Amino acid sequence: MVDGQLTRLPDNQHYPFDQGSMEYHNSQYLRTMSDLYIKSIRSGTKRIEDYFKELDKMSVTDAKSLLYTYNILLNKSWENINYDNDDYKNLLIKELKTWSSPIDKFNELLDVRATKVLPKSYLDWFKNDL
Repeated sequence: MVDGQLTRLPDNQHYPFDQGSMEYHNSQYLRTMSDLYIKSIRSGTKRIEDYFKELDKMSVTDAKSLLYTYNILLNKSWENINYDNDDYKNLLIKELKTWSSPIDKFNELLDVRATKVLPKSYLDWFKNDL
């Protein structure tokens, strides 16, 4: 800007970048894209690590019901009858880690449990009513 006016290159001249400038521009672009990609991957990894830490805080009852639901979906409901209380959380987490998208699988288990599995409170109602 000179004396309040914008300076502009004339339209009739062609100003090509030289080879070095183009290579520098491309390398800076690739570096920026790589940095953004790595940042995104690290963020996703951190979210999944936090997710598994939160799963470890789950109650034994919730872990047990989700593991039963998971096994029922795989037609192997008899396999988790005689586990210790500590094993239910560990087995559920182990099973979820085998999936490429463990958070989606966990949400699916919650949905199946909420819509297709009879809550224990309903059974208590029947027991008390009889």
